[in-house]
Amino acid sequence: MVIPLVVLSVFAVVAGFAGFPGLEPNFGSFIPSHGHHGHHEFNFLVAGLSTLVVFAGIVVGWKLYTGEAEPAHRLKAQWPCFYKVLENKFYFDHFYDGVLVGVIYNGIGTIFNYIEVNIFINFFINGFAYLVRLTGRAMRGTVTGQLQHYSLYMVSGVVVLVLIFLQYFV
Repeated sequence: MVIPLVVLSVFAVVAGFAGFPGLEPNFGSFIPSHGHHGHHEFNFLVAGLSTLVVFAGIVVGWKLYTGEAEPAHRLKAQWPCFYKVLENKFYFDHFYDGVLVGVIYNGIGTIFNYIEVNIFINFFINGFAYLVRLTGRAMRGTVTGQLQHYSLYMVSGVVVLVLIFLQYFV
């Protein structure tokens, strides 16, 4: 699990430099412009502040959860509701499992399972197999192993085709 995260983090770091001045061509140069747009330029203040906030969050997390766990226990005792929300990752996993997966698996999944089993498997696949089985049973009497019967079938077929041709095309 570590290798995919490392690969994603490398791409995230590289993508973070998109639009940085001096790195041309940037993403904006690949987008065709139809009409006039305002002038946009890189804002070093916003980029610097957001980078500082990220590093401050990393340092605070590092201080809270490495070494002694005293600051984390103090934070948990001081703000139990806030700590529980953060501990449960803003309940996104509960929402995902309960609402999205539950609705998809129990709702849409049940509908598609019914369609798959009753329409595709029972009707198409088993239905065509049943038709082939019935055709085989009906044709079983025609396979006698005698050449005279096969030539009779062939000549009968040619006669039928000639009669159809004469009736419709002549």
